[in-house]
Formats: sequence, structure tokens, C-alpha cells
Amino acid sequence: MQIRKIQKKDYEKAAYIKSISFYADEKLSESIENIIQSFKDIEKIKDCDVFVCECDGGIAGLITVNKFSMNFYGKFTDIYALSGVSVDTAYRGRGIADKLICFFLDYSEEQNADMVMLYPFRPSFYKKYGFGWGIEKYEYTINTAHCKFYENKNIYPFAKGSVEHSRNIQNEYAKTHHGMCLVNDYEWHNFKNDVSDDNIVLIKDDEGKYIGYAIIEFEKDPQYNPYDQTILVQRLVTLTPDGHKWFLSYIHCLKDQFQTAKVYTYDKYFYYNLNNAGSIYDAVIPSGYHHICRCGLGIMYKAINAQRLLTLLDNKDMKTGYCFIIWDKYNNSYTKAYFGAKEEPQEININIEDFTSFIMGCIPAEQLHALGLINCEKNTAVEIDTIFRLKQPICISTF
Repeated sequence: MQIRKIQKKDYEKAAYIKSISFYADEKLSESIENIIQSFKDIEKIKDCDVFVCECDGGIAGLITVNKFSMNFYGKFTDIYALSGVSVDTAYRGRGIADKLICFFLDYSEEQNADMVMLYPFRPSFYKKYGFGWGIEKYEYTINTAHCKFYENKNIYPFAKGSVEHSRNIQNEYAKTHHGMCLVNDYEWHNFKNDVSDDNIVLIKDDEGKYIGYAIIEFEKDPQYNPYDQTILVQRLVTLTPDGHKWFLSYIHCLKDQFQTAKVYTYDKYFYYNLNNAGSIYDAVIPSGYHHICRCGLGIMYKAINAQRLLTLLDNKDMKTGYCFIIWDKYNNSYTKAYFGAKEEPQEININIEDFTSFIMGCIPAEQLHALGLINCEKNTAVEIDTIFRLKQPICISTF
């Protein structure tokens, strides 16, 4: 058994395996053709590779590996992304997926990555490899009239060339938001294939500078009322508060044509944009709490080089020192990573998955302590939360 980069001779079998794994609801021949084309496209794309697992002379599985540049509290660092984990049905139960994931982790470490990430098909499966929880994504289904109205201006829906502007806007956003990645060539290639000018609303400031974009779609209700449409806001990226307010005003002004809006966001405080925080379902959670949205966990992270990540954080002139003793069940080992003064540091025992969630800003140390997931004094947990001042990440990258 060996894992290597995909070759042209592997395309058809690899495409078949991936099609069965991810696109069972599509016509097989068309799905295979599309995947083969994606393999050909990846040949020309920097920082993206497909690896196959060869077993008994045939292809047993494959993965896709992407390199991104991620904003880690204002400093960009390399992060590798895993996607498309696929195993031939004839080889399932033989540890092929395990071999591919272990290869990915070792490969990322060899490439000097500080962190890795993925969107899990089954989160519990990746937990055992040391991946920690990322951030929540929220789905709001709201009455468009409930969006606050400020001023409907500087909105440019479906303008020619909108797609081209979106990459620059997103990269500017990434420069100021922890967890965001610069758009790499693979993501940009797929974005241009999946999104058209007819899906994008651009936002400008009063001087004509682009300060945001949204990806929107429209959905009809053919079963009950074909004239009743829902506007789907798949993504909203704004560089200024004005851009955010103007887009919400735009949604409010569509209330006569679209009674309902479905908004996908990573902002846990999005309901502050609404005049009525309840969803269209008007449901109540006992006692007296109004249902506002659905929520789900998605992206997961694993720190590969904990010491380098801590070094990226500002710890100048610290008189107190901390030693994180980080346990990794994946390889049954532990590492030590230091922050602040190294003389007589306070020891903090923690598993790699929880350390990763903490260092990414997904959960405070005090909360980990309350859950029994970090071994230190409560005062120490409170201290490191105060010293680190970690921010919750945002990541909208697709891979």
C-alpha cells in the first residue's frame, strides 16, 4: 500500500470512487466526467494536490490537499486543508481512510504547516485524530420586513464583472479578521464555476470604493404559493458597518416581493440587526424564549506546531510564564509549548483538540476548566483568557 500524487492513468477510477462517495444522487457518467475535468484543472493550480492510495495494484481511495494563508490574530500563517476523503466500496473497512488522514497530517507537518483544517462528514471520526471544534454557523429564516432599515443606497445587484470584484473584497476582509484565509487559486477556480454575476450584490461607499459583496439566490414555494419567494443570502462580506447596514436596508426594501429571507452567517449576534428577533416559525422554547435560528458546527482545526502558534501571539514583557503540556491521542504522545517567561512556568495539561479550539478562540480556557477539559487552577484559566484576549475566528473558505 502506498500513497502518492494522482496520475492521469488514475483519473477514471479515482473519479468513480469520488462520485460514489459524494455524488450518488447525480447521473454517474456525468459526475465522473465533471470530476475528471476537476483533476485536469488541479494540474494547473498552485498549492493544491490530489493524492491516491494504491492497494493491490488498484486505486483504493483519494484525498485533496489545499494550502491556504490564514490570518492568525493579525499575522498570516500556512494552514493545510483536507477535503474529498473517498474510499472505494470494495476497500471499506480496511483502514484506507485512516491511512489517508494520517498521511495528510504527516505531510502537512513536513510542509511546516502550523495548523490543518477540514469540514467533517462525521465530526466524531476526526475527533480521534485530534481535530477540535471550530465555530458555529447560523441559519436565520426571517421576515424581510424585520430587517432594520437605515438607508437604501450604494447597492449594485447583479452588475457585470461582480465576480471579479469579490476576490479583492474577500482578501481585504481576510487582512482584518482572525481565521479568514486569503482566496487561493483552487478556491477562486471553483468560485468562478459555481457563482455568476447574477448571484452577486456589490456594495460601495460614498466615494465609489467597493466595501462588500453578498451571494444571493432565490427560492420559490411551488407546493403552496408559487408567487411566494424566499431570498437566500448565502454569504455576506462587508468591510465597514455602513456596508452592512445598507445591505440590510436593501433586504428590507424587497419585502413586497420576498416575504422571507434565509441568511447564513457566522455572526452569533446577527439578531441585533432585526426589529423582531423571532424566526418566521414563531416557535417558543420554554419558557418564553423565542426561536431565532438554526445552528451547526462545521469546520474543525488541529494545531500542528503549537509552539510556533504561541510565538505568533504577542507575549512581550510578560513576567508570568505558562507551559502547555499538550496530549495527542492520535500518536500517543505529548509536546510542551511555552508562552511568556520560561522560568518556573505554570503547567497546563490539555488535549490537542481542546488546545486547538482554545488557541483559535472558539472556547475560553475558563469554560474548558468548567467542563473538566483543562487541568490547571481556575485562576490560571481566567488569567490566560485575560492575557491572550483571543477572538472568535471567521472562516468562509471552501475547499
